[in-house]
Amino acid sequence: MTTKYNIIHNYVLQEAKQLVRFAIKRGWMSYPPGTQLDIEGDPIPNLDTEEKTSSPITPELCNKAFVLRERGMKLDDIALACSVPRGSIAYIISQGHEAYLLRLRIDPNSTKESP
Repeated sequence: MTTKYNIIHNYVLQEAKQLVRFAIKRGWMSYPPGTQLDIEGDPIPNLDTEEKTSSPITPELCNKAFVLRERGMKLDDIALACSVPRGSIAYIISQGHEAYLLRLRIDPNSTKESP
């Protein structure tokens, strides 16, 4: 048994294309600049472009974050010092800690500052 919400929800999804067209004709919304449109005015999907995402997370950065945390810095301050988002600093510190533990297993005389 479907509820009233599901019926309304499905109806809106079926009518979404027409609702977007209506809103664009009225000037309430628009497509992003540079969007190519077909004859009917619908956007042509661009599926060929790949976004190149570069990760700022390097072993040196992880080591730096781990050392700063070991020295007692707060997470906010470490994120600012490493120029990374606040939400990913715990992951970066943990990667630095894992690298440090691996170095200790290989060479017990290594230090935290070792690359």
